[in-house]
Amino acid sequence: MKKWNDIFDTKTNVNGKLITVVQQDFSDSTILIKEDGNIISCPMGMNEQGDIYFIYDNEEVYLKWI
Repeated sequence: MKKWNDIFDTKTNVNGKLITVVQQDFSDSTILIKEDGNIISCPMGMNEQGDIYFIYDNEEVYLKWI
């Protein structure tokens, strides 16, 4: 079971869906998000400039824009 940190509550709009990004897990290269009350583990990556993103709804979502 994934553990959610309730300190994070800022919602971000991605493709018309409101999600909450909570934490990065560098041990398995994922980022936890919450969508409609469900906790989802999204794959995380880094581009050549060092910007971190995660894949959600078939789109790269960059943390620097959240």
